[in-house]
Formats: sequence, C-alpha cells, structure tokens
Amino acid sequence: MFTRIRRTGEQPLWIGEGVWAKLSSAWDSPDYTDEYTRLRESQAAAGEGFSGDSADISDYHTWS
Repeated sequence: MFTRIRRTGEQPLWIGEGVWAKLSSAWDSPDYTDEYTRLRESQAAAGEGFSGDSADISDYHTWS
C-alpha cells in the first residue's frame, strides 16, 4: 500500500498533513534512496526479483 502511495506521490485523504510531510521527507532523503537501491540490487543479485507491488495473501497463508 505505501509503495503505491510513495510512487504516485499523491497524499491519500486518510494521511494527515503532518504525517504526510514526514513520510515525504523520509522518502526523499538520501539515506532512504540509498537503502532502497541497495536492497533492490541485493534482491536482483539473489534472483529474488521485485514485482513492485504488495505480496499476495496466498504467499503467507498456510492452508490446512
């Protein structure tokens, strides 16, 4: 959910101004972008790939 929000850059109605300002600031920081890039490169090197969206519930739910 937050990945989609971060990529669009559009503030949802349910996120207040103060929280949105903090999120936007954090997402634009060099520390965040460096870490995001490092993790994507690590996943690619491990062959894990990144779909760019949230995982499906079936990835985590154990059916009995």
